[in-house]
Parts: sequence; C-alpha cells; structure tokens
Amino acid sequence: MYVPMTKNKKQTFLSSLYGDRYYYIMSIPTIIWYIVFAYIPMVGILIAFMYFIPGVSFSKMSWVGLYNFQKLLTDPMFFRAFRNTCILGFLRIAFGLTISVLLAIFFNELRWRKFRFLSQTLSYLPYFVSWVIVAIFFTMLLAPNHIIDALTKALGIPSISMTNSVQFRAILITTDVWKGCGYSSIIFTAALMGVNPALIESLEIDGGNRWQKILYIMLPTIRYAIVVVLVLWIGAFVSMGFDQVFNMYNAAVYSTGDIIDTYIYRIAFSAQADFGMGTAAGLIKGIIASIMMFGANYISKKISGSGILF
Repeated sequence: MYVPMTKNKKQTFLSSLYGDRYYYIMSIPTIIWYIVFAYIPMVGILIAFMYFIPGVSFSKMSWVGLYNFQKLLTDPMFFRAFRNTCILGFLRIAFGLTISVLLAIFFNELRWRKFRFLSQTLSYLPYFVSWVIVAIFFTMLLAPNHIIDALTKALGIPSISMTNSVQFRAILITTDVWKGCGYSSIIFTAALMGVNPALIESLEIDGGNRWQKILYIMLPTIRYAIVVVLVLWIGAFVSMGFDQVFNMYNAAVYSTGDIIDTYIYRIAFSAQADFGMGTAAGLIKGIIASIMMFGANYISKKISGSGILF
C-alpha cells in the first residue's frame, strides 16, 4: 500500500539536503566524471551483439546476436586468460592483503619515531612510480649477465628470467606487493589508531606479550577495515594488473601471464581488430566482477555481521 510522504518528512529531507549542501556540491565533479566516463560508454555494450565496423553508425551495422559470445567461449585462449586472471588475482589478494596488514602492525609497533617515519615514507614511494618504469627497471635487473643473474650463478641456483613462464607469476606478485603494500597499509595504520589504550594496559598488567596484543587486540580492532578492503579487492579481482602485466609480459610467458584485460587488448587492437569479440569478453568480465563483489559482501556479512554494499 502506497503511503504518501508527509509534509514533515519532506521538510526533514529538504533541511537535511540543505544542511549537507556543500558535500553535495563537492561531489558534483565526481558524479559528472562517472556519468561521462563510466555510464555513457555503456552504450558500447551493443557492440558485443553487432558486426562492428569502425566509423559506421550503430544504425547501419548488422546484428549478430550471440555470435561474438559463441566465438569467445570456443576460444581456448580466453579460458587460459581467465584461469591466469583467477590465479594471479587470488595470489595478489592473499599476499598483498596479508603483507599490508603485517606492515601496518610493524609501523604501529615501532617506537623510534624518526625510523618509523622514514620506513613509512620509503614503503609508500614505489606506489607513485609508473609501471612502465618498474617494468624497465626489473627487465634490466633480471636480464642475462646482469647483477641478479651473476648472483644466482655464483650461488649455484637457477637464474631468474622475465621470459621464464614458470617464474613469471612469482615476478608479477613480488613486484605488485613491493609496489603497493606500503600504500595499502595506510588504511590499516589509520584503523590501528582506534585501538583502545586501556585494553593494551590491561593485557600488559595480566602478563600478555606482544604477540597476544596483536592477536587479541589489534587484529580484532582492524577486522572491519580488513573486510572492507577485501570486498573492494575482490570486486576488482578480474581487473587487477593490466598496466603491470602489459608492460612486463612477452610472448614467451603468455601461458602463465596472459590475463583477460591483455587478451581483450590483443584481439581488439591487433591486426584482426575484433571489437565485437573484445566487447563480449569485457561484458563477461564485468558480470563476473559483479557476482564476485556481491558474493564477497554476502560472505562478509555472514562472517563479520556487516557488509559495505548493503
């Protein structure tokens, strides 16, 4: 049964809107950005159901139904890229989130303020370095007859190479953690500021050690922050790493390094220029990301009693 909004409720809504007017004004550029660069381009989803010809209007292109999806789902290279995306995404979350939390706890436990400030600054800096520069640096560092190659030979262990498909995933995860864990630890460092000092004093009086303080006070305090970051990372699970992989991979490591985004780039912008198939792959990727985000939010509500979406 429809119940009309009373005058008091309307006045309350308008007064609340007026009271927060500056926040709404500040959000206008963000809203415009999303409309222009996220929602309007959604019209391009139609390309997945068309025989797309660049420079020709949609009204003059022929519909092909699910042909692009059929062609995509019969391409073994797509399933290889999907498998690599899942493996790399899982490893990024497992190692990246764990090390970010541990790094935040490490910073929080440092008592020498100057050393803590220096350590935090050095851990944040790699985040602001372009993946192009990082890729060039590691390509040169791991090149044959350079310092790492000479060191591995001297130690009698297998050399590390950017063209070794077995080692490439480990290189991707290592560089991703090195570049992003410091910056990702900021939110956990901020959450640790909310630890109640009385709880720590009580634990110390009862004879608790540092490990018990971390396990029983710090981690429960930042539990919600961990859940929020986990849900957000899972939502971006299939979109992680294009800049990194695109700049670091090569044809020799496609079997373990090719992901959905680089697969889409190759089929859409290579000689074959199959925009319809690329759009179909992008649409499937978006659907998978949505399912994973809602699933992660549901699981977080069951485990922690709260979610970030609803």
